[in-house]
Amino acid sequence: MKSSFSAEEFVEIVSKRILSLQTISFGLVMSVVLFFALILALTFLQSPQIPSPQKQASQLSELKLFSMVNAILLSSSFMMAFLLPHFSSQKRLLSLRQYQDKEPLYESALQIFRASLILKLALLEGSALFGLVVCFLGSQAGTLQKTPVFWLNAFPSLVFILIWIFAFPNKARLQHWFEFQVRPVLEESIV
Repeated sequence: MKSSFSAEEFVEIVSKRILSLQTISFGLVMSVVLFFALILALTFLQSPQIPSPQKQASQLSELKLFSMVNAILLSSSFMMAFLLPHFSSQKRLLSLRQYQDKEPLYESALQIFRASLILKLALLEGSALFGLVVCFLGSQAGTLQKTPVFWLNAFPSLVFILIWIFAFPNKARLQHWFEFQVRPVLEESIV
């Protein structure tokens, strides 16, 4: 027996709320983009202060340490950004079986999608902002101009923006998510 809940109908009913999801995700990504633009402006428009050789060595060792922390943070947040939303939504997806009416089920499904999206983007944004803080510190110390390898600390921002592009909430993405995440759970309860 097939479920009477359809992905097309889900998107049609919740389509008015897609704009709020898009606004939230856009706000998250813009904080990273604007901070990166600020760092670029500060790096290339101001003349760096030239510290003493001892202070330069100290700043360089701090940036190396922060860069290692950034690499660890990127790998762990990347892993968590794909595992945590999945695991946190599984139990909530199972709770959708209790609904007989379409409207409350679709509203609950949208809440699950929203929570998963925000959790994924927030985890990645944290890593991206930490990497940009390391770049900011390098910019203030004049290290980014002398040692461009520290620009690699901006890599988590690029990862975040790329994932945001591919996870941007639109009607097609919501329909696909409903079809492959929600519908199988609902059909499982009918069998």
